[in-house]
Amino acid sequence: DVASELAAETEEDVANSQTSVAPTQSYEDLVARMVAEFVQKSQAWMASSDMARKVQSWHTMIAPRLQAVEKRKAFDIHEYGSQILDTFPSEEEHPTIRFSQVAQSKRKEEVSRYFLATLMLANGLNVEIGSQGNINDMTLKFLSERRHHQDLHEFQAASQAGSSQAGPSQASSSQQQ
Repeated sequence: DVASELAAETEEDVANSQTSVAPTQSYEDLVARMVAEFVQKSQAWMASSDMARKVQSWHTMIAPRLQAVEKRKAFDIHEYGSQILDTFPSEEEHPTIRFSQVAQSKRKEEVSRYFLATLMLANGLNVEIGSQGNINDMTLKFLSERRHHQDLHEFQAASQAGSSQAGPSQASSSQQQ
């Protein structure tokens, strides 16, 4: 119990102070000093318990949100990008759609993921982002279906290709020996 802890500390402080009391210090001075120390420790305890209450309140508030985040599927930016590209009509050469069409009927947590994937598509020159200057009029113009991450996945450096099999110059030099 906190009250008993404070009382025990106060008794200990009194015992310690009695041994160190100057002979000229009066009883009233000793009591005033002890009361002041008790008030100071009480205020420190109150501040720390108030902080503990705030921390507990924050934990109570954040725990359900963290659990909800953990239940969501993992964010695969390439999958989201493919879904965006699939939104474009295939019969036109460079169709333009509104981002609101992509985000339509998506949960609010998903909209930011689609927006980030859209930025990656624009960076990879798959789409061109446009706007008339209004906050909700972002448009996407289809440019290319070629995905750079797939090109990089299939890429094999010349130094790696030579190490797995002998190249033409290696084969001819081994035949000459």
